[in-house]
Parts: sequence; C-alpha cells; structure tokens
Amino acid sequence: MPDEAGFAGAFGLRVFGPVCRELGWALFLEESGMDVFTESYLRANVVAWLPVGREDCVLYIGEEDVIAGKLREMAGDVVCAADAAEGCGNRLFDFVVCLGNWGKAGLQEFCGCLKDTGKLVLAAENAYGLKFLAGAKGIGQKGYFGAVEGCPDAGGVTKEELLDGLSSAGFGSWEFFYPFPDYAFAMSVFSDAYLPKAGELIDQVGNFEAERLVLFDESKAADALVARGKFGDFSSAFLVVAGKGAAFVRF
Repeated sequence: MPDEAGFAGAFGLRVFGPVCRELGWALFLEESGMDVFTESYLRANVVAWLPVGREDCVLYIGEEDVIAGKLREMAGDVVCAADAAEGCGNRLFDFVVCLGNWGKAGLQEFCGCLKDTGKLVLAAENAYGLKFLAGAKGIGQKGYFGAVEGCPDAGGVTKEELLDGLSSAGFGSWEFFYPFPDYAFAMSVFSDAYLPKAGELIDQVGNFEAERLVLFDESKAADALVARGKFGDFSSAFLVVAGKGAAFVRF
C-alpha cells in the first residue's frame, strides 16, 4: 500500500504540508528553533477575549507557554498545572482554563475547583469538524480521519458528548463558541449569537503540525453550512464556557 502522500497523489488529491512551509517560513522556524505551539502569539487569541480581570485567580491546565503569559497579563493570579488535582489543592478559582487536555473524568474535578460564580473555559476538537472531514489531522494524531472513524485514541468529541459530560460533572449552564480555524490558532471566535457571514471563512488549509489532504473546497463548504444553519455542528473546534449554577451571565 502506498504511503499517505502517494495514496493522495494516486487519486489526484492535493497534499499540504505545515502552513509555515506553505508561507515560506520553514527555514526561519528551523533556524530559530521556534515552537509555534508554545511561542506563537496566535495561540493566545483563544483566551484574549475572555472577561478576566486583575481581581481574578485562574487555574490554567498547561505549562508555562504563551497562553499562560497572556493570562498573567489579564489576571492577578495564575496557577499552571498538569491537571486539576495538582492545581487546586484547597483553593477555588474564578476561571479554570483547559484547552484540549481533558477527559470526561476531569470535568468533575474542574467543577470542584471553581467558586460558585466561577467559569470553566474548555476547548476541544470537533470529531466531525469540517477541517477533519476535508483531510486535516487532529492535534497529535498520526493518521487521517481518526475521530471521524471513532478510533479510541482520537481526541475529537461531539457537542452532545460535551453537553453530557458537563451535565454529569455538575455544571448547570454553558455557552458554546466556535474558534476559527480552530482553537489552537484562533483568528476569530464565533457564537450562536454571532455566526460568520458568507465569504468570511477563508484560508483554512494551513496546518502547523503535519501534512494534510484537501478533499474539497472548505471555504465553499463553510458558506453552505452557514446558509443551512449547520455551522455550529461542523465547526472544527468547540470552546465552551460553563458555570456551576443554572443562571448564566452571558459574555
């Protein structure tokens, strides 16, 4: 069987390498040793819009990276930890921020780390996100279509799975947002109250981490999803803000 690039070529598919290579930055990144996943300012866009103030304390599930740096600019106190058990101790937080590194079992621990008025900010790849249907690999995934095909080690989830996990963990309210093109390098953040307009979702083929296929025109497909009211179901990523109580103050 041919390798993935050969398989794609045999069927006339286009294969795109990392976006930095597409833009001619590969040599720069190689010489500088830059890790775009920990150093690119684009990584912080997914949290930069949050209403975090100097009076807030934040638990960030992650290492000291550019996202942690942005949160420190915004909040008075930021704790970085590998998981809730390590980060909480006897403290309660105004915000718990977890971008991708979570499991259903961890949601209950996150809930226990929050003040009564606290918010969980949770990002996850959509198992049926448009970019993955079109041939992009999930973060950390070696093969194509892992989440689509239900592979056990794939990281994507559905909106229904997220809702079930949040409800089971004790959260009483939530609001969904849709980072574009994904949560890792968000350029825009949409919501059900503010959906993208036709022609607004362009330049989706970039992929920092690995090669990808381009099986169809994602911009045209995205416009069709918006027109048919399905954008939220096929967004490449979900960003959920969840609260413990039934009453939820919308952003």
